[in-house]
Amino acid sequence: MSALTVSLLTPEQVLHEGPAERVVVPMHDGEVGILPGHASMVGRLGAGISRIHHQGQSVRVFVSGGFVQVSANQITILTDDARPPQELDRAEAMEALQGLLQEPAVGEEAQAQKGRQLDRARARVRVARTQGS
Repeated sequence: MSALTVSLLTPEQVLHEGPAERVVVPMHDGEVGILPGHASMVGRLGAGISRIHHQGQSVRVFVSGGFVQVSANQITILTDDARPPQELDRAEAMEALQGLLQEPAVGEEAQAQKGRQLDRARARVRVARTQGS
C-alpha cells in the first residue's frame, strides 16, 4: 500500500507537508477519512479538526473551512485559518461567539454568511473546550 502525501496550506504558510497513512478532515456535512487509493475528489471543508496520521503519530490542526482535494494519493487541504488546537483560547472563542450572536443579519445573503460564521465560532468553542484552555 503506497502512502499518502499531505499538504495543509493557508494563504500565509504551509502548516504541514509530508507523508501519511490516513487523513481525516471535517467536511461541511461530516467527517471524511482518506486512505491510500481513495477516489479523486474535491470537497468543501467544515470547521473542525483535521487529523494526519503517520507512523503512530497524529498531527491535529483546527481548520475553519476551506477545501480539500484528493488525487493520486496526494491530499491538499486549503484553508484561510488553521492552527494547532492547543493554541485556541476558550474565553476568546466564547467572546467571539457571543459577539456574533448579538450582531443582526439583514437579508438572505447576510444571514447565510452569519450562519457560516456561527458554525466556525461554535466549532472553535468546542475544540477549545476539549483542549482545556
